[in-house]
Amino acid sequence: MHPIEALIEQGEHQQLDFKFEVSDSKKIARTLSAFANTDGGRLLIGVKDNGNISGVRSEEEYYMIEAASKMYTRPEVPFEATRWEVNGKTVLEVYIAPSPDKPHTAPDKADVAIAPLLPSRFRERSLDMIHLLMAQTIEPMVEAHRVRPGEETGTEEAAAEAESAAAVENAENAEETV
Repeated sequence: MHPIEALIEQGEHQQLDFKFEVSDSKKIARTLSAFANTDGGRLLIGVKDNGNISGVRSEEEYYMIEAASKMYTRPEVPFEATRWEVNGKTVLEVYIAPSPDKPHTAPDKADVAIAPLLPSRFRERSLDMIHLLMAQTIEPMVEAHRVRPGEETGTEEAAAEAESAAAVENAENAEETV
């Protein structure tokens, strides 16, 4: 049995998602950030939800995932992609490791810009669904990377970490006023 067929037999779950195609980089960015914020996982592009292999039609899917990672996730979510030939059809396997740099964000469905960050843009994956993270879940993730006054590192990462910390504070304040 081909390794991709063995994965497909498992069905979709917290660490495995099937995609017929990738047609929207912003939408797939939400999936990338959700995997990175939890236990990592694999996307099988060219596989229908029912497990049937449809195959990918072009290089476009890879470039859409690359754009999703580079343009729409903050911090950028790294991934590894492998092309597999299965019964004459190409399946793109995308592996996203659990991130040490979480939380990661992506634009929401309303296509709102990433900055300023709001809690509705932090996602995690559970079972075979993507869920929004609440401020109390985000805080421990950010705390590990928080830059305190007097601890400036002078890097872009420090600025991003400070921005994430501010997002958590804003989320906590927003929850209190609702």
